[in-house]
Formats: sequence, structure tokens, C-alpha cells
Amino acid sequence: MLNILFAGAALAYTGIKLYQSLKETKVSPLTKGILITEKVISTADLSVNPQKVEKNLSVVEESDDYGEIIRKNTERDFVISSVSLGLATVGSLVYPPFIIASIAGFAYITIPIWKKGYRSFFKERQVNMSVLDSIALPGIFITGHYLIAAVAYWLYYFFHVLETMLE
Repeated sequence: MLNILFAGAALAYTGIKLYQSLKETKVSPLTKGILITEKVISTADLSVNPQKVEKNLSVVEESDDYGEIIRKNTERDFVISSVSLGLATVGSLVYPPFIIASIAGFAYITIPIWKKGYRSFFKERQVNMSVLDSIALPGIFITGHYLIAAVAYWLYYFFHVLETMLE
């Protein structure tokens, strides 16, 4: 019962984060589906010195293209899903509290899946694998099948890493 409570809380947190990120993003017709976040930048932040660039890990340099950013994000999500798979495996077989630790990874890597599903269903008006994944993967997770959910998430991101390598 406690595991279902933790899983529900993690998915609720993920839903709130998804809502906040969708609320602050805008789609431009010029970018054809590429999400751009609008932020107000003060004039003091416009000058970039090397120390500020080194400290800010989210700075995208001019040499980075959109494909490189997508590849880095996909690889990061794959690493997180791999760690969550390991934690869920150890939690299922040896030490159950590790399942609770894997829930944080699941909550983090569910957000991009839900974003793709939302964009596909509500913006593009079509049902594809993104929509089905955004329903099925959290559904498996919330029913308490943590190891199966971990394998499903790992396979999802493994094939996305392969897809980005082939592009």
C-alpha cells in the first residue's frame, strides 16, 4: 500500500511539472514544432563572461545545433532509466527500499514521454506510440509492477538513443 502511495505521489509530481512546463512554452510557426521557452532576460544578464558560462551548465553554445541538444538529452534520460532499472531490480529481488529510490528516476523520465504524448494528441490531433506510451508506462508503474515498468522505460529510451544515433 505504501508503494502505491509513493508511486501516485511521484506521478502527481510529474503531472504538475508537465503542466508547468507546458504552460510556459510556446510553439512558433517558424520552428515547425520545436519548443521555445520565452523568458525575460535583464540587461545585466546579456553580457556573458567565461566564468558565467562555466558555472551555467544549461548554456547552449552557438556551435551546438538542435540535433546535438536532443542527442544529449536522450542519452541523459537513458542513463537515468538505466540507474532506475538497476534500483528497481535490486529493490524487487534483494532490498525493497531501493524501489522507492527508483521512483524518483521514473518520475523524472516520465515528463518527456508525457510531453510527446500531449503534443501528439492535442496539438497534432493523432494517436501514435507517444500517446500509448504516455498511458501504458505510468499505468504499469502505478499498478506496482516496478521491474516490468523499469524494463519498459529502459527499452523506450534505448530505442530512442538508437534512433538519434541513426539520424
